[in-house]
Amino acid sequence: MFYKDKKFVGNKVREYRLKMGLTQAELAEKAEVNENHISKPERGIYMPSVQTFLNIVDTLKN
Repeated sequence: MFYKDKKFVGNKVREYRLKMGLTQAELAEKAEVNENHISKPERGIYMPSVQTFLNIVDTLKN
């Protein structure tokens, strides 16, 4: 897996978000990011910065 694989990363974010029972808005709030930083990566059209990505991953780990 390469970080630049937008669709793979987006699918994993969506998969773990749904496992946690969170909406995109709820995940964005918990990760302290804008909702676009969840929705666009999940659709495979945007790759967040490394720091934003790590905030999302940390939130999904808890």
